[in-house]
Amino acid sequence: MRKLVDKGYPAAAGLTESEFRELVAPHKPEPIAPPHKPEPIAPPHKPEPATPPHKPELAIPPHELELVTP
Repeated sequence: MRKLVDKGYPAAAGLTESEFRELVAPHKPEPIAPPHKPEPIAPPHKPEPATPPHKPELAIPPHELELVTP
């Protein structure tokens, strides 16, 4: 490689053209990592709707009950 002084670059004395290009070339910045996306926040747990209290079944159906009068 020709020395750059021969090409009119006295400040680059002692450097080859490829070395000079490395120094002068704009360096590519490191790629910036995309910002970390936080995990989605789970919606608050909705409690199950309260079931109405269970009415006990009568042993004898109401239509079969007889009215007993004293």
